[in-house]
Amino acid sequence: MNRTKKQTLLVTGLIISLGLAGLLDTLGGVKWLPISEFWQSTSGLTAQVLWEIRVPRTLAAMLVGSLLAVGGLLLQTISHNPLADPSIIGVNAGANLALIIGTLSGIALTVINSFWLAISGALAAFLIIIGLSSSKRGFDPLRLLLGGTVFSGFISSISMALSFVTNTSQQFRVILVGGFSGANYQQVGLLVVAAVIVFGGIGFFRTAFTLLGLDRQTTVGLGISFKYLMTAAIGFIVLAAGSAVAVGGNIGFVGLASPK
Repeated sequence: MNRTKKQTLLVTGLIISLGLAGLLDTLGGVKWLPISEFWQSTSGLTAQVLWEIRVPRTLAAMLVGSLLAVGGLLLQTISHNPLADPSIIGVNAGANLALIIGTLSGIALTVINSFWLAISGALAAFLIIIGLSSSKRGFDPLRLLLGGTVFSGFISSISMALSFVTNTSQQFRVILVGGFSGANYQQVGLLVVAAVIVFGGIGFFRTAFTLLGLDRQTTVGLGISFKYLMTAAIGFIVLAAGSAVAVGGNIGFVGLASPK
């Protein structure tokens, strides 16, 4: 069996497994629902629980997981570090802090506002991390991981302190801890848009991003604009991490483990 067929079988198996896991998650809960409820429940309490709570929750969890996974994969590629992850280097923490500061500043935490705040916070955090990890010789992957880890802890401490001082820890529970209990279809729709942009963009640049796994001199020698690709990669990572945090809150290590 050649490599292409093996990859096709692997992807097919993973898709089927994902579908089964999503089905079990949707039907499971305090009360298990029979699979027939999918096409029989059109009204009543059971239909409300299934279609307004469980289905959007499951879809949101799947989309957030996929965005964090591909964000981690891309970050590990550009940093040449298998331990790099948006949650470890502080990108997710920046998104969390932006949501908390925005809310305390009086900004209504609507679905749209949550996305813009989280993405803006993730971008600001990533730019700071890039600045901390850069030197005269250029971008240093080791400093990215070490500096990002310290920065992430610092930002997370600020978020916890703000929620404690303002007595809003319960209000920011999902942001600080993570969860999908309040997921809705509007959030799912925006996650789909983010996923299409991120996955579509990575697919478009897939060959060039693969070459980023080589050293910078080799990449430039092949006629590829290193700065252009890095900018695109950072944009996709920020969009993926920010969108995930806007819905799922502080969920970590998915981007670290999934690429393996």
